[in-house]
Amino acid sequence: MDALCEEASNEMDRVTQLQDGILSLIKQTHKALEDLTKLTPLLPHDPTVYPPAETKRDREKVNTLSSEEFEQHKIQLVGEFVQRAKQVQVLIDVMPSPEDAQTITNRIDAMQSDLTAANAKYRAALAQTQALQEEYKRTLGVLLDQSVMQVTSGTTAK
Repeated sequence: MDALCEEASNEMDRVTQLQDGILSLIKQTHKALEDLTKLTPLLPHDPTVYPPAETKRDREKVNTLSSEEFEQHKIQLVGEFVQRAKQVQVLIDVMPSPEDAQTITNRIDAMQSDLTAANAKYRAALAQTQALQEEYKRTLGVLLDQSVMQVTSGTTAK
């Protein structure tokens, strides 16, 4: 039973690590997109369709990235994303497979039936103990009654 609890605990730790890894990846993505949009002017894909208009946000930008810096920043972010995604994939790979889950379920079912059988044996032993205790009380009662009768008959015979 302890091994099963330890195994379940290890699996829950893996799930938590996976959850933390995915959350970290989401936060990293959000931060990277936020940084990129803050440090680069927003330009339309096709300037002839919608010419860029200077916005208050563009005027407030002091530290904008050059095209080369922007490309380097993107490459660096992609590398970080790939690295984090590989870490998440490793965590996913060590998760128990559905077959493992079925094996664990079968073990739990077997342990439950063993516990039910042991509980039935315990109840039978308890009932037997209670019956023996009642028999012991009756026997003691009879012996005490006989002793009292002997004592009282001995005192009355004198």
